[in-house]
Amino acid sequence: MYAAIFTSMVRFSSDIFVSLYLQALSLATAFMYFLPHLKDWEPFKIDALGLITIVGTVEVDRAVGRLVRSAYAEFAPLLGAYTVASNQITETIPGFTLYNITDGIKATDLTGWFTRWLTCQPLKYNATVITTTISPAIPLRGKLRRWTFGAIHIILMLGIMALAGVIDDWWGFMNGASILLSVLVRYTIVELNRRAIDTAALKALEESDEDVKILVTLPNGKAVTIHTRRKILLYCLLTNPRPAYPTVYKIAQFIGWTAFGCHIVSLGMSTLILQILTVVLLAGSTVLVTYRVGDDEGRISRHLVLNCINEDGQPDFRAYAYARFKLTEKEEESMQLWNLFPHKSNEKWWSRYIDCKGDISKFKNWDRILSFS
Repeated sequence: MYAAIFTSMVRFSSDIFVSLYLQALSLATAFMYFLPHLKDWEPFKIDALGLITIVGTVEVDRAVGRLVRSAYAEFAPLLGAYTVASNQITETIPGFTLYNITDGIKATDLTGWFTRWLTCQPLKYNATVITTTISPAIPLRGKLRRWTFGAIHIILMLGIMALAGVIDDWWGFMNGASILLSVLVRYTIVELNRRAIDTAALKALEESDEDVKILVTLPNGKAVTIHTRRKILLYCLLTNPRPAYPTVYKIAQFIGWTAFGCHIVSLGMSTLILQILTVVLLAGSTVLVTYRVGDDEGRISRHLVLNCINEDGQPDFRAYAYARFKLTEKEEESMQLWNLFPHKSNEKWWSRYIDCKGDISKFKNWDRILSFS
């Protein structure tokens, strides 16, 4: 009896396998039949060229330029690839001002990656504190995930090239090849900048010195308190990364421009199906990058770590941010010279500030204290 049951089960499984095989074979045959006709399929037209040159360039510039590794899109093709080839991602965003209260120095030339990193953080107007850490160890967390999704994106780009070859669309093949090349160029340029930051961070670690009181104001009026060491400030936050191989960097930029030029020409000449696949791949990857999906925001490079802390429940007043520094008399004079503090003639403000400075919990009602006559 058991033998008969076993025989019937084997026969049933064989029938299912044969049925699935025949269905797969028929689908493959139909696909191979219609595949050559994809080249002539053009029910409508899209302006793919305009999409890749205009849409998303600002967002890509800020997301890539902050140099944080992307968990899912490290090797993904992105819109606005020329922002990397032109080295635009390293340029400083205007409107930022850094006040080194300890040393009495004001600077407006913050590094490009740091200004972009700040714009991508959920900062409060005055109650955000950033601390810096240099880790000698190289983290392995997330490396397998990055390389896995990197391999997936490369396979997708190779798939576009393979499809272009099958349907005999060599413009489409050039389109896929130029995208793949631009991805490799972006990784090279960004990685060279990250390693330059690592070099600067390790140098700052060797020359470790005293802490400095830092206040950074953003173009939107927000102010951020930063606790860091003087050398970290000098080497990492105020000095743009200096790649160790400038010749390789320049060659990568040249290749990036070449790839971008080939991309904009070949995409416009490609068949509609390849244009659609390219736009979907570029747009999807760009969304992952600009929304920073799965990114480790705190780790800029292998060694430099920034911790952004929003002090919930604390007064979000500028005066409270100043009081946290526990300013000396000379530091208060610097704040006045920078027009961060009112003049001494404003006796009302100064008397209330000095009164609250002794007990900073009073700053919770700072707006009421100022309005009280």
